[in-house]
Amino acid sequence: MSSSICIVGAGVMGLSSAVCLQNSLPDVSITIVADKFSPDTTSDGSGGFWEPHLNPFWKESVLGYRPLTDKEIKTINPYAKGGTTFTSLMIDLDAGYDIIINCSGIGAAQLVEDKTVRPIRGQLIKVHAPWVKHFYISFDGTDDVYILPGVHGVSLGGTSQKENWNTNVSISDRDRIWSGCIKMVPSLENAKVIHNYGHGGSGITLHWGCALDVVRLVKDALSTVSKL
Repeated sequence: MSSSICIVGAGVMGLSSAVCLQNSLPDVSITIVADKFSPDTTSDGSGGFWEPHLNPFWKESVLGYRPLTDKEIKTINPYAKGGTTFTSLMIDLDAGYDIIINCSGIGAAQLVEDKTVRPIRGQLIKVHAPWVKHFYISFDGTDDVYILPGVHGVSLGGTSQKENWNTNVSISDRDRIWSGCIKMVPSLENAKVIHNYGHGGSGITLHWGCALDVVRLVKDALSTVSKL
């Protein structure tokens, strides 16, 4: 009889865990349980930019990492004091289960009463601007903004508001993001705007590696169960 696994959560962590498990353990029965599915998950609202928060240890893992020249800085953002450029990737319960995998994200605060899980609110603007081919990030400590081109549009952000549970669109955040991105790339003013919000930290950056870790842990757990 095949083992049965329940994955709680249908965001990028839950779905990638399911895919990796199914590829590695094709005889295992997998069920995904969630209160929200795409396009209503936190992952759907993420900018989807793969980068571990600008720590320099990863620069050998990307293509063409280098400081911007003074001329490039003046061309891209004359208000910036410095910058770097590189090429990256956009990436656009107890019911008889043998194993339950908790991928509930911020929901774990209520689901398993994990009080260490706290919200960091994000808000994005999605626009149709196919002429934007490069990503831009400006961090000045107060009005941090970024522009991330993807397959189905361009993500303009963003926010990182700790302890903020609000999932509604903030007009003040929207206006700040919009004006900051327009300052960097004025041609965005002609873009078609679709509002989106609620992206979660580093999920897009880490999801596949975490899913592979899940496969390893499930294999270990199933091996233990089979010996009982």
